[in-house]
Amino acid sequence: MNTATGEIDKRFLPYNHSYSLTFGSYSSFIGRDDDGVYFGLPFNTDLYHLTSDTCKVVESYRFNTSDQIEPVAMADVNTDEMYERYKFKRCVKYIDRFHAASDDVHYQVFELMGDQGILPYICKYNPKTGESATLRLRSELFDEFPHLTEMPETIRNGYYVFAKSAEGVLRIDEITGSTKFTDLGVTEESNPVIFYYHLKES
Repeated sequence: MNTATGEIDKRFLPYNHSYSLTFGSYSSFIGRDDDGVYFGLPFNTDLYHLTSDTCKVVESYRFNTSDQIEPVAMADVNTDEMYERYKFKRCVKYIDRFHAASDDVHYQVFELMGDQGILPYICKYNPKTGESATLRLRSELFDEFPHLTEMPETIRNGYYVFAKSAEGVLRIDEITGSTKFTDLGVTEESNPVIFYYHLKES
């Protein structure tokens, strides 16, 4: 859009339905690089890259889950109907975050319904070979990284960044028997604590 005139210069992926529902952790823009931004669509597991001139699919994902989302053209997506259809299905409904650390190492974060409810996952994969490794947060890493339980606000320059409420931080410390944050002066009335976790490429 031309901010001086208010005119729209380019329009990509038009749709026929206005959305009245905000759900989960969904955010349109899920990553960036030097040339533009990455974004995803609701009930769609394609990864799009947007610049001032272009909009294209750069990767298409299919997850090995018991349920799958049926392909729907963007113009025909009605999120109210799709939400009702898939809210209890064990499938990835959209990509939450994406980060290309290098040509050989990419990260994606998504949520998946399981026996313990909706849990966040982080997947590291090689787009050239298809090799991948996936971790379920709040379980597999809890002993070593007990606070790594949240969806990231961003993944940037190899760092997984999120904020956790002071109350949540102290609750984890109580569970683990730690006094780390209490010793630092954190109370339940404190501001949220910002965590930076470095993602290894190897």
